Amino acid sequence: MNLKSISRALTLAFSIAALSMTVSAQSFTVHLKNGDTQSYNNDEVERIVFSPDNYVPGGNDTFVFEEPANTYIVSRPGEYEFKAVLPSGKEIEGISKVDWIWAQKLDPQDTDQKLVSDVRFEDGRVRFKATGNYGNVAVAGFNGSGKIVWVWLLWMTPQPEEKEFEGGGMFLDRFMGATSANPEDNQRTWGVVLYQWGRPVPIFGGFEEEFSEFGQTFDSARKWTVMNPEYGLEWKVENEAATMEESIAAPTTFFTKNGNWLPERSTELWAIDKTDYDPSPAGYKLPAYTDWGESFFDNIVVMDDKTGAIYSFNGSESYFPHGIQNRLYDTGENVLGLPGFMSWNCEYYLNDFSGVLDNPNFPYTLEEAIEMGYVYYTPSRLSVSLIGGLSSVNAAANPSFAIPIRCVRIKK
Repeated sequence: MNLKSISRALTLAFSIAALSMTVSAQSFTVHLKNGDTQSYNNDEVERIVFSPDNYVPGGNDTFVFEEPANTYIVSRPGEYEFKAVLPSGKEIEGISKVDWIWAQKLDPQDTDQKLVSDVRFEDGRVRFKATGNYGNVAVAGFNGSGKIVWVWLLWMTPQPEEKEFEGGGMFLDRFMGATSANPEDNQRTWGVVLYQWGRPVPIFGGFEEEFSEFGQTFDSARKWTVMNPEYGLEWKVENEAATMEESIAAPTTFFTKNGNWLPERSTELWAIDKTDYDPSPAGYKLPAYTDWGESFFDNIVVMDDKTGAIYSFNGSESYFPHGIQNRLYDTGENVLGLPGFMSWNCEYYLNDFSGVLDNPNFPYTLEEAIEMGYVYYTPSRLSVSLIGGLSSVNAAANPSFAIPIRCVRIKK
């Protein structure tokens, strides 16, 4: 073979190799952290630079949540698994089966849920397939007698971002249950997953206001969720107190009696250090009131159309939608008309509204003062008015209230 022939052969070989690389690149798919996927053609692949901050691995591998939590953020379709343990890693005794119990609808006309499939319990792990649609799913662990012994939330949303607040906390950019942080997305920004203080069970809010006197309580939740027909669960209000075990076994019941869902006050269910009852995703917790910052209200501005407010600090902005769901009072009705928003804090606090504890001649003990109503020992919540009314980063609330949560990163 002469030099000219060799040259032509090498050229052809290199051309085939280049063609092979181009065809391979043609099928390359990127899984973005916002939950989207994107495929690229030949020309685009040659000029794309990928960053770990923007995408997550694709393929057919199962995504394993290594750190335990009571909520798992699912941002893309695929196979997932996590250990059936408490956030501390402690084993949950007695689980022999897992299954979804309710799922948010994509459309109120849906009769089937369209978020997960193949939910199962294998080798001490919860496994499931995500469709890639956004919404919320409650998954329960059952014992051999069919009793629910634990509940997890699958929060299916584009990956939330972190936003720095003046108090030093790094907050997620949306309430739990929300599937967007963009004000233009309206109801998608609402924290449709609510919690009674200290209870790890997610309760669905819904998108319409309800009035108990008209028999509407939980109509919105029924409209926007699909119940797994195998278990006979339904959204309802029970005017009785429940133990923690009883409340977990009945995860679609709003318990309330005299302003509490528990038979007696229990102040350590949520705390400054993350507890096993904290519903936040791994790496996050309920905020302390100090996490919001002393100047929180100096950094938040109500939008012109009063649909929400924007918190600005250190070059970033966070959106807080107006009138998000709050299941309040002893009725559990959905209250949307409040001119502002609320969010749980992790701690109880003493509300000495009349200053009796500063009086050296006050004749009662602290417990007696609480029992007699001179002092309130109450859960703490962020309460913001959008019309200039009373606002506080440390306001009082009844433990039976079911209101949203805005998670903050756990400080190292």
